[in-house]
Amino acid sequence: MNIKRHVKPKSVATYTQRLSRSQTSTWKAPAVRSSIIIQTPTPQQSFVDDDDDDDAQSDATNDCIIVASHVRSSQTEGIDVEDDDESVADQITIEQVDAGDTVEEETGEDAYESIATDHSGKLFKDFPVEIHQHISSYLPTARDVTRYAELCRNSAASITDSVWRERFEQMFDRIPGATTREVAKKYRFRCSVSGLWTCFDLGRYGATITNEIREIQRKNQNDCLEMLRTLIVESDARKIRDSNGNEIIDGLNLRFIRSMITNKGDGKFVDIIDSVLNTEGALNCKSGANKVITANKPGSLVYVIQLALTPISLHPGYCNNRVSHFDVSQMHAYSTAKAQPIFVGKVLQDINVRWLLHTINFFKFHFKSGRGEGIIANDYALLEPDQYVQPWVGLIEAGTQPLGRFWKGAHTFMDNRDVWALRTDKNAPSHIYSDSVDPGENFPELEIHFDESKFPSSCWPVMWERMLRSNPFVDINAPVNDSSRRSPRKAKSTKLPPILTFYGQVSGSKPAHFYGRLHALPQQQGLHGFQRLVLIKFYTDSNGDYNPEQLFCYEGCVLPGGKVIVGRWWDAFADPKDDSTASGPFIWWNIERNAAGITADIAVDGNATAPGDKTIAFFDEVPK
Repeated sequence: MNIKRHVKPKSVATYTQRLSRSQTSTWKAPAVRSSIIIQTPTPQQSFVDDDDDDDAQSDATNDCIIVASHVRSSQTEGIDVEDDDESVADQITIEQVDAGDTVEEETGEDAYESIATDHSGKLFKDFPVEIHQHISSYLPTARDVTRYAELCRNSAASITDSVWRERFEQMFDRIPGATTREVAKKYRFRCSVSGLWTCFDLGRYGATITNEIREIQRKNQNDCLEMLRTLIVESDARKIRDSNGNEIIDGLNLRFIRSMITNKGDGKFVDIIDSVLNTEGALNCKSGANKVITANKPGSLVYVIQLALTPISLHPGYCNNRVSHFDVSQMHAYSTAKAQPIFVGKVLQDINVRWLLHTINFFKFHFKSGRGEGIIANDYALLEPDQYVQPWVGLIEAGTQPLGRFWKGAHTFMDNRDVWALRTDKNAPSHIYSDSVDPGENFPELEIHFDESKFPSSCWPVMWERMLRSNPFVDINAPVNDSSRRSPRKAKSTKLPPILTFYGQVSGSKPAHFYGRLHALPQQQGLHGFQRLVLIKFYTDSNGDYNPEQLFCYEGCVLPGGKVIVGRWWDAFADPKDDSTASGPFIWWNIERNAAGITADIAVDGNATAPGDKTIAFFDEVPK
C-alpha cells in the first residue's frame, strides 16, 4: 500500500546566499534538467492598464529570466507542496527537494542551486509595505519596479499609484491639481512610449521599411506626439545657473525632451527635429508642396510639435545635423501672402504650420550651416550664451499675453529680379538664389513696450488697420446694414480675445520706430499659446526724422511660450499678394538683456527719459 506522505523538505541555498560565501561574483553555467523561466513583461503589459486610452505598443522583445535552476530527482515528483501561492517569490522560496535527495557536484563541472530557504522567503514576504516601497525607490527603471512587484503578493500590493507618482515627480515637472491615479497613468504611458523606437523619417531607410513596420511606426509616432504635446503643455521650467555661472532655463520636462531629441538620455532617440520636412507627406511633390497646410488638417500635429520645439532646434547646443530641403524652404520663405498666407480662415484663426516650418528651416540653415553656406552662421556662432533663443519659463499661458521687452532677430531680402524669378518659375525651386541681410544689421535688436496709458488702442489709425487688419474680428470694409433681418436674440455671441497695442524701437545702424497690435489664437492641435502679431515700422533718417521711403509692414506668429516670432515683412506701399512686391521672412527671439547690458527689470532713473517715450513722440510725425 502506497501511502503518500509529506516529507520534511531540505532547503537549498539561493544564489544570493551562495554568492556571499563564494570567492567569485560571476554566474556559473548550471547543470540543470529543468528551469523555472519567467518571461519579462512587455511595457504594454507592465505599465499600461487595459482600460488606458493611451496604450502604447510595446517593443517586440521577449526577454526571459531564469529565476531558479536546479537539479531535480525523480523522487521529488511525488512531493506535495502545501502552499499553492503562484507568485514568483513562492516559486523561488517554496521549491524544495526531498530529504533523501542529494545534489551531486561533478568534478570540473560548474553547478549551482538557487532555491531560497523557508526562513528568508517568509521574511521577505513579511516585509511591511513601507519597506517594499523603500526598496523600489532604489530600482533604476520602471521595468525593474514592475518586476519587483511580481515577486510576491505583498510586493505587488506595495507598488501602488503613490510609488509611481513619486517616480514621476523625480523625472517630470509636477502637474498642479492632478490626482495620484492620473499622474501614475501618465508616468506609465511616458515610460512605455519613450522606450520604443520611434522614427519620423522612414524614407531614409528605403525599401527596408515594410508595410508592417510602417503601421507599427505610425502607432508609435502618434503616441510619441501625444506624449510630447503633454510634456510641452505641462512644462514648468525655471531660470537657473549652469556650472559656468550662465543663466539658463531648465526644467524636468525640458530635460526629458532634450534627452529624447538629442540622443543623450536613457530613452530611445526620436528624430522629430532632424526629420523636419522629411516626415510622411511633408513635401510629397512640387504641386503638393505649394498647398497651404493649416493646423486643422489631419496629420498636422507633427508640424505643431516641431514649431513648439523651435527654441531647442535653433540653439547651437542641440540639433546641429545638416538642414534638409533648403531650396524648398527658400521658395516658401519668399512666397507672397496670396500663395502662402500665414493665417487662414475668415477671422485668421488657423496658422499655416508648414510655411512657418519652412521659414524656421530657412533661418536654421543660415544660422548653423558652416563653410560659408549660412550667410550669418559665423556671427551667430559668436553670440554670447544669453543671446540665443531660450525656451519658455513656467507654464505656457493661453490667451493674449504681453511679450518680453528685449528681442534679437534677423530678416533677409533678395534682389527684385531674383524674387520675381523665384515666384514665377513654374519649376521652382529650380536652383538656390542669393539671400542678403543689411550690412552691419545681421541681428538687429528691438525693444517692445506695452503701456495702454501712453499708447491706447483708440489711437490705432484706420489707415494702418486697412493695411494690417490687426482686428480680424471686425471687417472695417464691410458695409453696415442696419436693416438686417436677423434678430439680435438669435445671433451667436462669441467671446473674442483681447487685442493689446504696443510700440517700440529698433536700435543699431538703421534705427526705427514701430507700432503694432497682438491678439491670441485658439488652440492649434490641442496646443495653446499661439498669437498673431502685426506692426508697421518707420525707419528714420540721419536726423531721426521720418523717412517716407522706408516704411514696412510685418505680420508674424508668436509661438507657444512667447519666446519666438516668425513671419513676413513687406513694403507698406505695395500689395503683399503681388509677385513683384518686395517682401521676405523674419524671425525674432526674446533675450533677457540688450547689447548695452540693460535688463528688463532695471529701474529707470527718475531724471532719464522713460524707455519708449521717443517712439511716442515720433507717433505725431508719421502718416496715419
